Amino acid sequence: MDTTNTQDTKPQKQTTSKKSLAMIWVSVVIGLLLLAVIGYLIWLTMGLQSQNAALTKDKTDALTKVTSLTEQLAAAQKTSPTTTTTPCNNTPTTTLKNNIHDAISSKNTAALESYMASSVTVVIAASGKGGTESAAAAVADLDYLSSATSPWNFSLPTATITNWQAHFYASYFTATSYVGEAASNQVVSFDFDCNGKINKIFMAINSDLLTS
Repeated sequence: MDTTNTQDTKPQKQTTSKKSLAMIWVSVVIGLLLLAVIGYLIWLTMGLQSQNAALTKDKTDALTKVTSLTEQLAAAQKTSPTTTTTPCNNTPTTTLKNNIHDAISSKNTAALESYMASSVTVVIAASGKGGTESAAAAVADLDYLSSATSPWNFSLPTATITNWQAHFYASYFTATSYVGEAASNQVVSFDFDCNGKINKIFMAINSDLLTS
């Protein structure tokens, strides 16, 4: 009896059995990996869906707040009072001009105190005097013109005012200034605040100082 074939069969069966077992383990590992990947993808998808839902909710809440604030603003604008800006009226009226003319011409300057602001800037050319003071003190300073000889001219030619505006004291001869010159060449200029009150007085003992 030949025993050669019997001895060769056993190793072949063992080898086949090992290969089958290895393939089973490989299949199990691959299956586990696939399950892990699928689980991760499911987790990732659920996370993205949760984030998307949160973002959608935040967007909706923001839009709701914007709408609410817009409605509140519209309601506030309807109920808030309308503010009106009062224009500055620093141009003297004809009545005030006449009163100034009469007070300076008659030297009854006390009558001007009621037409002055609570504080008045008084400047005297070439004297070093210049500052803010009370209406009563400003009236007293007008005595500086007491030596002036009438008549006073408060309708000076435009050329005269333009000439004075070209020199050192130009700021006291504005478009709304009320300017007069005495026959003896004293000069006085009045300026006004937005309430039409006298708030600045400029005086010169001689008009020659205004072009020097």
